[in-house]
Amino acid sequence: MADRRLSRPGIRVLQGARNPLLKVFRRALPEGVTRDGWLGIEGPLLLAEVIEAYCAPRRGREAGPGDAYTGGSEPAPGSVDSEQGTANNQGSIHSVLLSRSAARKFTRLLERLPAEAEVAEVPDRLFDQIAQTETPQGVAALVELPHHDLDAVLVRRDALLLVACGLQDPGNLGTMMRSGFALGATALITLPATVSPFNPKAVRSSAGAIFRLPVFPAWSCRPLDRKRSRRVAPGNCVRSGLAAEHPDSRRDRFLERRHGRRHLPI
Repeated sequence: MADRRLSRPGIRVLQGARNPLLKVFRRALPEGVTRDGWLGIEGPLLLAEVIEAYCAPRRGREAGPGDAYTGGSEPAPGSVDSEQGTANNQGSIHSVLLSRSAARKFTRLLERLPAEAEVAEVPDRLFDQIAQTETPQGVAALVELPHHDLDAVLVRRDALLLVACGLQDPGNLGTMMRSGFALGATALITLPATVSPFNPKAVRSSAGAIFRLPVFPAWSCRPLDRKRSRRVAPGNCVRSGLAAEHPDSRRDRFLERRHGRRHLPI
């Protein structure tokens, strides 16, 4: 069987563990994000989701989490790109780190990378030292998430906010993101004392939803109260994975009829 190599120019071959790029990956993969705001992800499935979300041709919202190899995608609701048609706001893939064996195994996936993405290859042993998963698959990446405008989300008549308050399990938060996106949520807001949505386990559990759902981490209640006056109905949130309900159900029904808001059952 012929040895398949990635037909891509400019692949850097790194040998030393002290390389600056490897140091960034060492920080990003266990922490989730770097000081510069790069999100560290690991595995070919997540990389495929990023490519589909940020690099694939826009053909409407056909693809969802878990459908990275088929269909298309559109700018996430509330992004500057979706509201104003600005391409500069799209997320991007900064760097991809491969083990030597993965460079041969995932050639079709890697050939879908944008030309501007930096690609580096390291020995399998060195990649395993950097990886955080129990069974490393030899693929990791640094991703820049797009900037989203919460005001643009809230002015939508069909706005459906997913709000996490005090949730500590990153896997549960990732599941909320995945389910919320599938059910039509327009944004995720996490309040203080809630696990970071960029936690590596939360990112993996989201199955790519974090690349499509606008995320606003660690928001305080006061700004949300002010924004609520912009016709965001109370009760349009999820607290620890359960749909929040106002104690006065008649008021909820009135607000739902008046504003067309929906509760999100999860």
